Amino acid sequence: MGSSRLPGKVMMDLDGKNCLLDYVLNQLSYSKLIDKIIVATTKLQEDEIIVNHVQKRNLEVFCGSSNDLLDRYYQCAQKNNLEHIVRITSDNPLIDPKIVDMVIEKYKNTEYVKDIQFHMVKNIEDVLQLVFV
Repeated sequence: MGSSRLPGKVMMDLDGKNCLLDYVLNQLSYSKLIDKIIVATTKLQEDEIIVNHVQKRNLEVFCGSSNDLLDRYYQCAQKNNLEHIVRITSDNPLIDPKIVDMVIEKYKNTEYVKDIQFHMVKNIEDVLQLVFV
């Protein structure tokens, strides 16, 4: 919610019934290789709207550090006993679940994958794989 260029953009209504975050979550639901979707947000009061929205969708949400993004991912992974995380930015309604699946598939043979390795992406997606050991 604390975007400096467009505050509140994640919860902005785009079509009268869905906010930006809904579009991202809907797209990710078409991924064949994502086992679980967890929205990782901050503990800040301004992000309670995200927490409530995600819970209404019956999805998991994790609240962590607002200052240390990597720690937020790490704590989320620890709490949920995750070894791998696919990081998807919450402000990308055009995320392509097929590309997400391609990144996950490629990740199986390495430790880190950034979408830039796929020439057809052209900076539209921001898909990042993290592994915790």
